[in-house]
Amino acid sequence: MKITAEEEICLELKNSRIPPCSDISRFTVEFVWKSTSFDRMKLALKIFLKDENSISEYIFFKILGYNTSEQFLKNAIPKHLSVPG
Repeated sequence: MKITAEEEICLELKNSRIPPCSDISRFTVEFVWKSTSFDRMKLALKIFLKDENSISEYIFFKILGYNTSEQFLKNAIPKHLSVPG
């Protein structure tokens, strides 16, 4: 497996002592999948499924692929936008 710049590498030592340089040949590398982002997506889908107020009805049906009429918001946009500094 090739490690690219997008990969994250974490070194975890099982004990607190620093290994001497002569023991370098006894190290192994393990690729461990962390499910953090998967767990967050799964939780979001559960909320999406169970809580009808978690998302607007329009977006709900749009995500599920139903044909819905487009919704437009009428907002007055200022002619000049500025930020201090």
